[in-house]
Formats: sequence, C-alpha cells, structure tokens
Amino acid sequence: MSGSEIAAELNLPLNTVTYNLKTLTDAGLIEKANRLFWSSKGKKMELYKLSNKKIIISPRIASRSIIAGIVGVLAVVIVALLIASNQQGIEKINIVGDDKLNKFNSIEEIKSFLEENSGSYGGYYGRGAEIRAAVASDSATAKAESAAPSASGTGERAGDYSKTNIQVEGVDEPDIVKNDGKYIYVVTGNKVIVLDAFPAEDMEIISELEFKDGVRNIFINKDKLIIFTNHYEYIDSGIPCRTERFAIGLRCGGYSKQETIVNVYDISDRKDPKLEDEIKIEGNFVDARMIEENVYLISQKWINLNWFGMPRYEINGIEKVVDARQVNYIDAPDENYVFNFITSINLEDGEVNNEVYLMGSSNVIYVSQDNIYISYMKQLSQKYYLEKYVEKVVLPILPNEESEEVIEVMDSDGKIWEKSNEINEILEDYLFSDGEEIINEVMEYEELLEDFYEEMSRESEKTIIHKIGIDDGEIDYEIRGEIPGNVLNQFSMDEFEGYFRVVATTGNSWSGTSFNHLYVLDEDLKIVGSVEDLAKGERIYSARFLGERAYMVTFRQVDPLFAIDLSDPENPKVLGELKITGYSGYLHPYDEDHLIGIGMEATEQGRVQGVKVSLFDVSNAGDPKEVDTFEITDGKWSNSEAVSDPKAVLFDREKNVLVIPVNYNEEIKDPRYQWPRYKYWQGVYVFDIDLEGIDLRGKISHQEDENNYGGYVRRSLFIADVLYTVSDRKVKANDLNSVEEIREVKLGFEEDYYQYGGGIAVDGEIAEAIIN
Repeated sequence: MSGSEIAAELNLPLNTVTYNLKTLTDAGLIEKANRLFWSSKGKKMELYKLSNKKIIISPRIASRSIIAGIVGVLAVVIVALLIASNQQGIEKINIVGDDKLNKFNSIEEIKSFLEENSGSYGGYYGRGAEIRAAVASDSATAKAESAAPSASGTGERAGDYSKTNIQVEGVDEPDIVKNDGKYIYVVTGNKVIVLDAFPAEDMEIISELEFKDGVRNIFINKDKLIIFTNHYEYIDSGIPCRTERFAIGLRCGGYSKQETIVNVYDISDRKDPKLEDEIKIEGNFVDARMIEENVYLISQKWINLNWFGMPRYEINGIEKVVDARQVNYIDAPDENYVFNFITSINLEDGEVNNEVYLMGSSNVIYVSQDNIYISYMKQLSQKYYLEKYVEKVVLPILPNEESEEVIEVMDSDGKIWEKSNEINEILEDYLFSDGEEIINEVMEYEELLEDFYEEMSRESEKTIIHKIGIDDGEIDYEIRGEIPGNVLNQFSMDEFEGYFRVVATTGNSWSGTSFNHLYVLDEDLKIVGSVEDLAKGERIYSARFLGERAYMVTFRQVDPLFAIDLSDPENPKVLGELKITGYSGYLHPYDEDHLIGIGMEATEQGRVQGVKVSLFDVSNAGDPKEVDTFEITDGKWSNSEAVSDPKAVLFDREKNVLVIPVNYNEEIKDPRYQWPRYKYWQGVYVFDIDLEGIDLRGKISHQEDENNYGGYVRRSLFIADVLYTVSDRKVKANDLNSVEEIREVKLGFEEDYYQYGGGIAVDGEIAEAIIN
C-alpha cells in the first residue's frame, strides 16, 4: 500500500504516515507481511501487520503523544488493509447479511443504498464503464442469391454428428461453431457464415450474416439461429482536456456505451435467414445457456454514481427502462455492485422475461437444468470494516460513557474516514491516563487488533454463490450461500441429486500458503460436508464431477490427481491420489472408469515443457493409474487452446477419436545461420484413443504453405465419417479415418496474423529469432 493512498484515506500528511510506519517497524511493533499487493497502477506495495511484541508503557512516562502515536499508527495499518483489499487482482471480501430478497421503491433509494454499502468511492462500481442509453444499431443483412433454390432444413442429414462439448447434459452452451448434421454455422470476425457441409464433396457457403460489431457466439435450435454480439461506443463529452497534460485537441470526460444484442433468425431457408426478434440489453455479455426452446442470457451493467441511470433494454425496437421497483437485492455490503440481468427468451413464441439483481460482479457461472448459479469473490465494504473494528476492538475496551460516544459517531452521517478519525480520538483520550489498568487496556487493544486482522484475513477468501431457479423461461431467485476459497471455472461446480458440490483454493501457491478444498452444500446452500486442506502450496488446475465421484488436479511441481468419494454427501473422503509430472488443465470422461487429461508436461521441478494428453484408469479409485500418455514433441513451446477451453475438444468414444488444436515452433535446420531459426505450426492433432492407449492418427493445418500462417484452427467437428476443422479463414473437410483432405472452403476473412514466440511471423513471413 502506497503512503499517499493511506494518507489520503486518513486525511493525514504523507510524511506523517510514512514516518509512523517506519518508526513502528523499527521498534518491532509492526512488521512487513509475507505478501505483497499490486496497485491498479502496477506498483508493488508492502503490507504491514502487528508483530508478536508487546508494548509496556510505564505510568511514570506515559504521555498523550506516545499513546496517540500508537492508536494513530495502528489506524494507519487498519486503513492500509482496508484499501489494499480493494486493489485490483486481490481476492476480495464481502459480508453476509440478510439473505432475504428485497426490492427498491425508487431510484433515490437505490443510489442511497449504493452510497451507503459500496464504500467511499465516487466513481465506477464494477470493472467497466457506465452505459447511458440503449444503442440503436443496424440489423444484420442476409446476403444470398435470390435466384438460388431454397435450402430448407429438410435436406439430407447425417444421423451421426458431433455437438459442442458441454458440461451438463441437456444444457447447451453457446460457441463460435455449431452444426446440425448438414449445415455448419461459423462465427468469423463480424460475420456468421452458413455452409452446406454434407456431403463434404459439395461443401459450399450458402449465406452469411454481417454485423456492425464482432459476433461473440451462437446457438442453433432446429430452424432458429441465435446470435450474440456486444456493441461498444465511446461518447465524447466535448470537454477539452487540460493541454499541459494531454495533446491539444483531445477530449476528456466521455463515457462508454455497451450493450448485449441478441438476434434470433428464422433459418428454415438456410439460404435466406430472416430476422425474427432483436433484444438489446444494456451491459456486457457474461454467459448464456439453452434448455430446450428457452435461451437464458446472463449480462451485467456497471454502475457509475456520477452518471447514474437505470438500465435500459429494447425488444424489437421498443425501448424500456428498468423500473427501480423491479430491481432485486440482498441487504449485504459489497464494493463491486453491478446490475445483473438474467433474460429468458422463448424461441417458440418470442416471449422475453427479464429479472434484474443488484449484486456483485458475476464471475463463474454454472447452470443445471433447474438452476443458475452465479458466483464471485466476496468484497468487504469500508463501512463494514469500520463496523467490525468498532465491534471487535474499540467497544470491548471502552467504558459505557466513551462507548456511547462511539455509537453516536457510528450513527452520524459522516464519511467513513471522518468517523474513523473521531473514534480514534475518543479511544486516544481514554487511553491517555496513568495507572496499571490503562496499561493493560493498551495491551488488550493490541491483542484485539491482532485478532481482528486475523479474522478479516480469513474472511477475505470466500466465494459468494447465488442460486436462481429456472423453469420453462420463468426465473425465481432462491438463496445465497458462501464457501471459503476461490473457484477456478464452471467445471469446479456441479449439482447432483439436490446437492451442490464445489472445489476451491485458499491462499497463494506462489507463497506456499495455498490449500485446496471440496465442499458439499445442501439445497439451501449450507455446507454439509467437506474435504479440506489438500495439496499445500499448490492450486487447482482442473476438476470434474461424475456422479458420486469428484476428480481434482492440483499442481506446483507435480500433478496430484485426487479421486474423491461423494456417495455420502455429508462425509466425502479422498479415496486415492496419483502423483505425476505436469498437470491436466481439462479432464474429460472417457467412460465411468477412465478419464482423459489434456494439459502440459513438466519437469520434476515444475517447469512446463509442452502439451500432454493422458489416459487415466480410475476403476480402482484408491489407486488411480496413468494408462498412457502422448507428449507433443514435434517442436518447441507447444500449447493447446483445449487446455483452457473445453469447447476446443472433440471426442467420440465410438469412433475412438480425440481432436485438439495445437501450436508449436519448429526449428529450421539451415547451416547458413549461426542462431536457430523457427517456423510456427498450428492446426489440429487427430488421435486414436481407446483403453489400450493413445496414438496419433494425423495432423491437419490451415496454413497454405510452410511460410504462410493461414488461419488459426480453433474448432473441429464430425458429420458421419468426415472431420471438419474450422478457422477464421476456412473450413476444411477430411476423411475421419485416413485424415485425407476432401475439400476446403475459404471464408473470406483477410485479417493478417501476427505470432510472437520462438519465431516471429508478420503477414506470413518467417523472421529469424535469436535464442538467448
């Protein structure tokens, strides 16, 4: 924490704060913590905590200045902790209050609630910018040859085709590529392109939709195409910037307008998509799911109290403003309030249902067929810090008269820092006295403050989880819960037979203080079972819940794969673990007794080497085994999008096939050069995989020659026995068994690619790389 930030919060001179911190550190009364924070400006900040040393003040030498110094500097430490907990990149905290869902009566009530509960910052809440109004954007135009015959959805389809790799059966997830057994729908830049892909020999583009903004992802549901885009626009305030700090002509004081747009198209004629519905919602796209004919969209709008306005949405050109009485909230302080929208869209009748929740910024989302779970790290408000400080530290050592003064200050309308100063003055006046009794109370103050710090530290690593029921488009908030730790991704969460299971990490792996935990929560999100304190010094890299089992991978130097029994939800237990080098960033079920791990190999010291695919036998969960591995050693620095994005994985057990995107740098042997030269390769690896092991079936790239980067292959799919690979630039069809090319279709995407690494490619040229 920088001295200037602490000084500003306490309303004290910078030199006073700096001097006091140095003085108490030199005296051994406080010490530097074993962790650092990084400010929003990227500066390293040291944190302080109380040491175990006690201070004894003799009655003969006790003076107002000495005790004032103690109280004042310890207040500096408290505020430093308070501010630091709200810095970027820090695991934040909140306080559980009343779990009852409430509604506001007016805009003024919402603003008052935010001002009272969100801390003392006057600007943005959340990480984004304020949106002032719904944005009118041009609808997409369908490009098709009117003279061409209709390409209806009744053409010849393959009965066997792959779908998006999803987490929960029956809950579809949006992606950049979809197919329905005949047509492939591809997101490329600001377009959605429809290809008639089956049979592969005749694959061709039959229509495309072009948008003003980049397309995020899509759904396909029978003859409906659902497209999500984000629109961003900067609104110039017209106020000139101060020329001594900015270039002449620049404007300051503007703001960003952001909205999520959902376009629903009728594609019964694939050659001529027709726009049916357009929904615009102020804010950013967070995630979406589709269950049967209902699409559920989660989006959020950041809040700026300086330019406060209620969120807007638009349905087929009719704009509406959210009424303050429609906003749901729970009375619990938070430093990062945003408007969270959950919107359901019925694809059969076009009905739109909106629910708005004022709560923390949505982070990790999990959706079952019955519930949406929204999670985020807790964030403790400055108001709550002060309230807890008074409750746990100040009031216990003050007599009745002084306690009443403190309570009056807390009930006043002053700012947080003003209340803090007044309370410390009361405390200082009381402690300025002769006698052993007061000396003991000074020592008690120090001990209480140390306990307070430890309590706040424990509270600082918790995740809030909101459970929201969904049923045929209806949205109904149910309950809120919390668990210790930070949740990695959606695969860290699971709902099974009325229980919610989740894995999380507390502490920091880089400082060796981390632990990993599994929690089982009941329908009211109360913890009923747990396995705690696994793999000290490591963090979770992947997890998978499969019925009554959970599998979790942690890593720092080696990769323990934990198998956990969940058959008794109230008494989960570790059955076994397997320690191997490297880690799996994604776990995929092969069958109920085997797992596929996609991740990175590493040395015994934990240095990452390259992509590794593993097959695990977990039939005996007490003794899991790694049956086989395939390490990609064709080049240096190999990596795969599949390690972090499960949608990049194509697996089919009946076809014994696994396909993942891979990239690496391959050394070029050339005696004319003193230093090694590298060229970049990117494409997919096609594996044969069964219970006997893993073998390479073939490789497919969209690079047009060895010196041309072509498109980055991000997705693969199959229709019948044809493997299709998709990049921004082309779709290529290959025989699934022989991997021989059948046909390719270019998509017209012309953006240049730049790759940085062992080799540097600029517009397809290979540059020399000097390896230090």
